[in-house]
Amino acid sequence: MAATRLTTCLTGKGTQAPKIKEKYCACHLATGDMLRAQVAAKTELGRQAKKIMDEGKLVSDEIMIGMIQNELDNNQECQNG
Repeated sequence: MAATRLTTCLTGKGTQAPKIKEKYCACHLATGDMLRAQVAAKTELGRQAKKIMDEGKLVSDEIMIGMIQNELDNNQECQNG
């Protein structure tokens, strides 16, 4: 019983998000995944983000909102919300 409780307590967003996504047919956006993908693809937003990250700074809300909007507009998983 105690082990079950411990396991339940240790589940986080990485565990819960896919379950919620499946149950509610929702789109799951992970900002870290988006940043890595945009940087790897060398998109304009990715280049801006990489420059900021290389300086040891936090990526601005403006850049992150642009990445989120891009996913909402172009990711087939996000067509239903």
